[in-house]
Amino acid sequence: MGLPQRAFYPVHETAARWGCTVSDIAGWAATGSLKIVTGIPPVLCGDERVAGMISIDPADILPMFRRCGTGPQEANLQRIRRIEVADWLYITTPEEGVLVSIGDMMILGQDVHKFEMTNDLFGRVAGGAGLGSGGDYDWAGMNVEITRRVFEEGLPKSQGEWIRELQDWFSMHSEVRDMPKFSATFSAVSGMESTPYCAFINGFTKRQPMVVSCSSVAREKAAPALGITKGARDMLSTPPAMARSISPARMARAAVNTAS
Repeated sequence: MGLPQRAFYPVHETAARWGCTVSDIAGWAATGSLKIVTGIPPVLCGDERVAGMISIDPADILPMFRRCGTGPQEANLQRIRRIEVADWLYITTPEEGVLVSIGDMMILGQDVHKFEMTNDLFGRVAGGAGLGSGGDYDWAGMNVEITRRVFEEGLPKSQGEWIRELQDWFSMHSEVRDMPKFSATFSAVSGMESTPYCAFINGFTKRQPMVVSCSSVAREKAAPALGITKGARDMLSTPPAMARSISPARMARAAVNTAS
């Protein structure tokens, strides 16, 4: 069995996960679709002492969530709310409120997963992952789970461990605890790999330079030609990096489209 679901997701990580901005998350929290929480030291709200995890209203510290990214990283909160409590409390001591940081703003893990399911961010099949009326399992959903697993936790230590995790995933997402046979899951996973598992992992974790051989030729009445290389191209300078981070939500949608 794998680890339980995460209890919290930082807002910046959640924005990267969903392919949006912290401004979007603040908007959804302000309209009640999400709940942003953070931890505070003991403060007084009248005669009541409050400490630990509390809920905030992003509208109270809106400059921190500017879409352009130029907002402050810290701000003073003047009102707070206990998690799962509807009434707001106003901080009386200290008078300036409590200082909070954008890096410490989080979303409850259960809210993150509920939001993803409600808005179908990862293309999951609402009917579950078990054997459906079509006579087959939710292999597209399995590909989504693989994307999530690699993004959040990295690769398993072995192919066997990965297969067991995926079978547990099928079981947990099936109303009748149904799962495909071990051989079927093995076939689905091994089809993703054209090399043994160890080499598959090394492909993600190692990038060894290639040996380059070069020869030059001379042109009549002209400057020497550029070197002809075998292997990786011999560059005079390193070009700027063009790769950019892709959100797991977009990766998941691509996986579903490929599977279908």
